[in-house]
Amino acid sequence: MLAAASVVEFTDDLSGELLERPGLQAALDLVRREQVAYFICLDPDRLARRLMHQLLVTDEIERNRCRLEFVQHDYQESPEGRLFYQMRGAIAEFEKAKILERTARGQRGKIAAGGMPHVVRMYGYDFIKGAGKHAQARAVMIPHPQEAELVRQIYRWCATERIGPLTSARRLNDLGIPTKTGQGEWQHTQVRRILSHPTYASGLLALGKKDHKGIGGREEPRPLSGLGRCGLCGGKLYYLNGNKIVCANRYAKYWRNGLTDVPACTLPAKPRAAVEAAVWAQVEQWLTDPGRLAEELERLSVSAPVDAVGAEHQAEVEMLEGELRQREEELERLGLLYSKGLWPLEKALPAIEAVNRQIGALRGRLGALWAPSEEATAAEPGFLVRLLSSPELMAEVRRTLEDLTPERRGELIRLAVERYELCPSGRGTRPHVRVHPAV
Repeated sequence: MLAAASVVEFTDDLSGELLERPGLQAALDLVRREQVAYFICLDPDRLARRLMHQLLVTDEIERNRCRLEFVQHDYQESPEGRLFYQMRGAIAEFEKAKILERTARGQRGKIAAGGMPHVVRMYGYDFIKGAGKHAQARAVMIPHPQEAELVRQIYRWCATERIGPLTSARRLNDLGIPTKTGQGEWQHTQVRRILSHPTYASGLLALGKKDHKGIGGREEPRPLSGLGRCGLCGGKLYYLNGNKIVCANRYAKYWRNGLTDVPACTLPAKPRAAVEAAVWAQVEQWLTDPGRLAEELERLSVSAPVDAVGAEHQAEVEMLEGELRQREEELERLGLLYSKGLWPLEKALPAIEAVNRQIGALRGRLGALWAPSEEATAAEPGFLVRLLSSPELMAEVRRTLEDLTPERRGELIRLAVERYELCPSGRGTRPHVRVHPAV
């Protein structure tokens, strides 16, 4: 048993593979000043993971007349003891190399199996574990509908209002929108990471895995993004894995962390190419038949109400209305807890005041978006209306229809279509869509 007048403890959080570790170097500084009688370590591989480093540290300790002791190893200063010590150091170095090799092989196997090599926590995405023997290998990252919409809104604020991360973070806090963990407030660094991280623009995830096209921006054009509604439940339509168009409510129970009490829509997914072709066929018919287009626009101008919110703010209004409903429900729950005596006044009152402030901020932002403006009342006529009023422009567009690239077709669709509805149709049949022109 060792006896010592005083004990100084040094710890390191870095890997034992590194020699330049702060705790180890501080301990060796005391040894060099010959102020240490015993140098005690848990195990030789905690001293260093490489045999060369172990021998260097051991020589440094013994050269300064300090005795080296291990808790889990009997170190003897004899030829046999040194031989066993060096053998154990070589085994520790080999074990470290095998750990790294097995880890890398496991990650490559998970990626090859179509899964994620590790858990990824990013705002706007849900990490969905797989099932069965290889659950982790089948794990995927999919966009979270509500969070993904907020990410897109942050991009819109930056692009249209020219506000930066700090102002966006303050607005999110004022509106009471929670962070990914639901704890703490938004910081400008979090918003800056969303705006600059390549995942949101390209869908490129860790270690080269790519299972979607991102939620902030996309490399491949998606002409129908944001335009579609389900013909059964009215839910939004999304691109799924870049090759299908689905109703968000059909997959809500998977997108909301496995909740099973979310009502699911029964609209089957349709190939994106077929849906885009059906929408383009309707747009092409409008452009080649001015008489039919005039009838459709006349019907819409008579029956359609005037929308007080511009198209550029419609997504933000929907997001804010959803947040407002959640805050109102939360306020009702807090009041119920207090009225039943389950929450003391000193805790309930600050929470109720905070929720009321968030509701006020949400209503204020909604009021600002709903307020009519001079620009809205004097809006320019839509693309299709201008085409009808200009026979020369209509003729020019019709001449170029056959030579349009997919990108140009997408641009025409977004100019001509206000929204489209995907209705049920039999398996293997063409999608049934109802397309509404933009007035």
